[in-house]
Amino acid sequence: MPVEPAGTERARNPRSTRLKRLAGGMVLVACIGIGLWLGVGIGMRSGESPQSAVVNVGAASPGTIVGGAPGTAAQFDLTNGAPADDVIIVMPDVLGLEEIAAREAIADAGIDNAEVSVSDLPFVGPPGRIIRQNPTRQTSNPTRVQLWKSTPAKMPNVVGMQAAEATTALEQIGLRVVKKDAYTPGAVKGAVIRADIEANADLGQQLGQQVTISAASDPSQIFLDQVPAIRSDCSTVSSSSSSSSSSSSSSLRVGGDLVAHGVSCSVSFSSSSSSPPSASAEVSEYDIARKADYFEVKVGLSDASPSEARVRFEIWAGATMLDSRDVTAAGAPEAMTVQLSGQIKLTLRTYATAAPSRSSSSIAAVWVDPKLSGSPGQIDEIGVKKP
Repeated sequence: MPVEPAGTERARNPRSTRLKRLAGGMVLVACIGIGLWLGVGIGMRSGESPQSAVVNVGAASPGTIVGGAPGTAAQFDLTNGAPADDVIIVMPDVLGLEEIAAREAIADAGIDNAEVSVSDLPFVGPPGRIIRQNPTRQTSNPTRVQLWKSTPAKMPNVVGMQAAEATTALEQIGLRVVKKDAYTPGAVKGAVIRADIEANADLGQQLGQQVTISAASDPSQIFLDQVPAIRSDCSTVSSSSSSSSSSSSSSLRVGGDLVAHGVSCSVSFSSSSSSPPSASAEVSEYDIARKADYFEVKVGLSDASPSEARVRFEIWAGATMLDSRDVTAAGAPEAMTVQLSGQIKLTLRTYATAAPSRSSSSIAAVWVDPKLSGSPGQIDEIGVKKP
């Protein structure tokens, strides 16, 4: 058999040699990969895998720490199945949900339902819905959760409450509040005097219902120097115009204060009687035509009066005396307030009850800042002068 020369086989089949080498390399790489895979699996089961291995999982189950709304991805540490240290629990928004759905959302967020309390709260709208929550949405790591569930609501009685307090109470049960100002004699300013929904009325389930409350406002006022008198033995004092009296707004003082608005009566003294007849009284009468509710005034003698002088001030409505004061020059001015609702005529009377020791023909007895008050519009109809 002939002997082939050396190198004949390599020369005859070079491609076969390369394929064999490539196949051997691939087998080696496969073996290394299998070994690494087995090593990682064994290490994870034995607790020897790297501590930083973290993956994302979705649809979190109760107890899972999540970083967003229910069902969002949560980071989980593959080492021991515990949540990663840098992930926090976030309170979801459950407003408008029914209680069961709200509890599920809270559990999905990683909050133990044992820490959730639910209370009933009257509210205008469908019953059984979550209307308030504490803590609010996006609060981090809540420890306790309080929910309020809607129940059928009735209109509370807010008459007498301050408007701000009433508004808060009505808005808390889901009503939309409109406030209007209204004058009512004797009412405290800002207090609710009426509402257009009757107290204890069922409010139903219609969201966004409106209630209008009326709150007491200040009355309109007018000074007597702006009101024409039916009869007057006295003169007016006004800061807006010159007075026909010998006492003017620039010089007349009572209790140390300059009189800006007033009715000044020149009272004569007589020692013959401590109770002079009505004819000797100084009288001013005004037609108020049932349009005024109150009359307010301070009464006093001018600072130039002798200290022993004493004058009586009387307020009358028709044939009825409503109030009176005995005032001395040495004393401070005294305040008087009377109710005039329904009255037609206001009468002011002044007369001397004690004469000074030194000679004096008369002194100024002054009705200081006399004001009529009542509802807007009606009070304006009484006066014809403007300040």
